[in-house]
Amino acid sequence: MKAHSRLVLFTLVTLLVFLINLALPVAAYADDGVPPDAVPTEAPPPEAPVDLPVVLEQAPADTQVVVVNDAGQVEPLATVDAAEILKTGDPVWCPGSLAPGSGGCTPSYGTMTELLTELNLGTYSGAGTIWIESSFTGATDGAITLNHTASALNDLSDLTIQGFGATTPNIVVPFSILNWVGNVTLNNLAFAVNSAPAALTVVTDGNIDVRNISVTGNTTGTGASLNACQYDGTGLCTTTAASRNVTVTDSTFNGNNTTGLKTDSGGSTTLTNITAVGNGLEGALAIGVDSSATTHDVTVNGGVFRDDDTGIRVLSDGNVTLNNVTASGLYDAPTDTWSLRNNTGAIVDTTFGTGSVTVTGGQFNGNDWSGLDVYSAGNITVSNAEFSNNSFPGHDTDGAYLDATYGIGDISVSNSNFDSNDGYGLFGIANSNITLTNLNVDGGGVTDVGAWIKAINGTATVDGGLSGIFTDTTKTGLIVIGGVQVDLVSLNVTANTGDGVQAYSTFTYACFGSTGILVNVEGGTYDSNTGAPLTIKPGPDGMVIVSTTPPLPTFTGNGGGDAMVVDLGNPCLGNDEEKPEEGKPVNIVEVPFKDGAPVEQDCTVYSGTVLVLPDGTWVKFGCPFDGSVSLEGLLKDELPGPLGAGAEFVSAISYGMTGLDNAAVTVNPDGTITIKFKIPEDSKARAYDILYWDPTANTGSGAWVTLPQYKKFGQQPVSLNPDNPEDGRMVTHGVKQKDGYVTVTVNFTGTFVLVSR
Repeated sequence: MKAHSRLVLFTLVTLLVFLINLALPVAAYADDGVPPDAVPTEAPPPEAPVDLPVVLEQAPADTQVVVVNDAGQVEPLATVDAAEILKTGDPVWCPGSLAPGSGGCTPSYGTMTELLTELNLGTYSGAGTIWIESSFTGATDGAITLNHTASALNDLSDLTIQGFGATTPNIVVPFSILNWVGNVTLNNLAFAVNSAPAALTVVTDGNIDVRNISVTGNTTGTGASLNACQYDGTGLCTTTAASRNVTVTDSTFNGNNTTGLKTDSGGSTTLTNITAVGNGLEGALAIGVDSSATTHDVTVNGGVFRDDDTGIRVLSDGNVTLNNVTASGLYDAPTDTWSLRNNTGAIVDTTFGTGSVTVTGGQFNGNDWSGLDVYSAGNITVSNAEFSNNSFPGHDTDGAYLDATYGIGDISVSNSNFDSNDGYGLFGIANSNITLTNLNVDGGGVTDVGAWIKAINGTATVDGGLSGIFTDTTKTGLIVIGGVQVDLVSLNVTANTGDGVQAYSTFTYACFGSTGILVNVEGGTYDSNTGAPLTIKPGPDGMVIVSTTPPLPTFTGNGGGDAMVVDLGNPCLGNDEEKPEEGKPVNIVEVPFKDGAPVEQDCTVYSGTVLVLPDGTWVKFGCPFDGSVSLEGLLKDELPGPLGAGAEFVSAISYGMTGLDNAAVTVNPDGTITIKFKIPEDSKARAYDILYWDPTANTGSGAWVTLPQYKKFGQQPVSLNPDNPEDGRMVTHGVKQKDGYVTVTVNFTGTFVLVSR
């Protein structure tokens, strides 16, 4: 290959057409039009021998071609050297969006390192584009880093990295753009890096625009980390200009060890048609949070998020919108089975501000723990979406968990399906109003409660609409609780094992609030339920009004009788007289950071043992386990596996249990283990997670697992390994932050790390 070669094409009009055609490659997809989920494992075929006629036939017939070598001499078109110069198209920087061969471009170089040496001469400035031809891999560069603070690169501003040619350039070394000042754009590139904290890293104070890229197979870290915030650790992005947006379009992030795509924006974030499959932690993690007055909206349009720990996770202090997102396992119709399942399909958290969450369309099916979890300080609106088959045998999961108690927002769910979910099909709770309209809730004989909703200080309305139904649950079709009023309109409630509908006031359900609310019943069909068709408990001062406007409600074939049951009793009488029994004390033992002796657990005298590290982190081992327990701290370089970009190490621990027979115990029998990580006083992290190193994952190679978030209401234990019913490891209470600690309760031993986001 000739280094420092240049290509000059004349005949201006035909040149322009030729270059545009080269710069606009067409991506080829499978017959169904969806990018493949599988991560490529085969190496690309060997490069074909140079054939000058083949190279030239891409140009229009009247194009005049002159090939110039390093010495400025014209190469005859018949020579192999001329063909190599045309074919290789080594990296070249050009001002603005000009194409190679234009005035002001650098020479082209054999490696990116050589090009950066040229740019560091200080003779180039302003906005520009680095053109990378399809044969470029970067293999001879070791790693590629464009650091704006380095030498004369700080004369450059807006930067575009543009792949072009017959195929997409496949870069096999870590690629970083650091401390950039200006907008950064990447287009038509592939990254296949198998050993780096992140295969692709971009850090800038401007916009980031990424289109038509793939980042796959980073076996030790994150796929892509795109940072337009540069969070400074004091609660702010380094600047809060609205121009610090992150946009990612038509791109793939598959098979990365930790997070597929991590974005952090000082402005807004837009992800469109993202594919993230087979990543160890999140398929995509979008962060838009700081303590400034600027809010950071996040919009996700389309996309497939599958076979990840969490398909997609959004942390925002602004509004979040999910449009037609697929965060589901893969369904095989002939066998009626789901594979490539996420633990949780999607998690959205806007409790950092007062933003609302809007979910329109989309599939949140076939996940192990939950289809969709939303924690919001604003409104939650869901429409035309599907939440089905989120389950694993013997444990409770949610189709959708919607919590708007962090503010005064309302919840509205309409025209959506909640079929065959274990536990709750829909769980919704708000301080204000909740409205369900035209829902199809088919328990499939596995769902315990079709829908459970609670409007603590507002009105709960359930309107069956044109075709809504609550059917075939194992306990109750619908439980609805209102603080002011409950409206039941045109419900179709059939064939539930248990009651069809139970309606309460907050007082009759939880012994607080008004002692009487109004319950309106209008029309509806309540048929073939094993228990009562409709039970209403509005409180001792409550009232029930049944509309006399046809059609009237009907009750037929119910095991608990064919009539509505109204109970005006007070279930809270006498509660003040009940006092819990005093329990045994806890044995608290301070242990050193390293090499502490095991501590014997005495369940005769104590209810459990708490081991406390010097930094304040502690672990409580619950009785009735008899044996010894141990705890030690870990440094970052002692972790069993890399964390990747986007999960910043805070602290880590490892603890164990040994039985009376001196055998190691993995699961605490009939007991619990509570971990409380002490948050460092100087930490200003926006969010924290607890990761667990699962040594059984990846066929015994091990992997980090993000432990589920704490649910204030309806918390159910979840299995760490739903695919193996014999694995007894459970998370009984999810991760929460309170009073300077980050806490989780499990029943298993091992290595845990606190990370910040």
